[in-house]
Amino acid sequence: MKKHINSKIYRIGHVAILPLISVLFLSSCGKSDNPEANKSDWKGNTVLMKAAKNGNIDWITELLNDGARVDTKNQDGETALMLAAENGHTECVKILLKNWADVNAKDEDGKTALMFAASNGDAASVKALIEAGADVNMKNNGGWTVLMKAAENGDAGIVKELLKAGADMNEKRNGGQTALWWSAMNGHAECVKVLLAYGTDVNVKDENEETVLMTTAFYGQIECMKVLLKSGADVNMKENKGRTALMYAVIPSPSHKRAECVRALLIAGADVTAKDKDGKTALMLAANSEENAECVKMLQEAEAMK
Repeated sequence: MKKHINSKIYRIGHVAILPLISVLFLSSCGKSDNPEANKSDWKGNTVLMKAAKNGNIDWITELLNDGARVDTKNQDGETALMLAAENGHTECVKILLKNWADVNAKDEDGKTALMFAASNGDAASVKALIEAGADVNMKNNGGWTVLMKAAENGDAGIVKELLKAGADMNEKRNGGQTALWWSAMNGHAECVKVLLAYGTDVNVKDENEETVLMTTAFYGQIECMKVLLKSGADVNMKENKGRTALMYAVIPSPSHKRAECVRALLIAGADVTAKDKDGKTALMLAANSEENAECVKMLQEAEAMK
């Protein structure tokens, strides 16, 4: 096996091969001191990493048998396990784990193999990594947990798998946003339902005291808004500027569903007379934009009924 390792490495990664005389040297090497099995390119990528990235199970098996170090990192801090997880190669992930790959190793951005697998939507790799002891509550350098990323991506199945494994659903990112916030902002109603079913705080606030309901109102995520309201979201809660979800529904935003949001909030009991710290009501804020004509009409009718 040692005799033909040079040709293996050339075909996988085009790493410079040793002169022919090295074959004689390699044949006398043990697994732990085999230099060719651990050669890397200028970016620090070893042959094992390239095999993992490409999903080549046979090469991974042979390289490990030839003494390839499983936890070597490239210049970005990535290991073979991370590359296999990032590219959706579950069987490669399993082989590397069986060979004691560090399941919680982090790259330069603080990302683990579990984060790569979840971001890639690879439920099978997520499950394998969790079973191997992956920490489901680790954060990357940006303050993201794997649950937040899965929620942002709208992968309800992975969200559920992480929650079953003990992921902290009320953990907050640097700005105070939880997984519920990320799923709702991006319109992932199924993820919102899963998180709420597991008991996440529906009225949690971020660092500006904004609630998830306010976020759905601002971005026009009407389906998520309805799920939140049905689950007991406080429709009249205020943030640090005194604004309510109803006000968020009418201020300038990317939303194209302002009228639908206003209607849903009014039905849920939104206080149309509430004022922010500048003394403005939702109607006053709505009147600042021509896009709010329908909203203005609904708010005027609601005020007239007070």
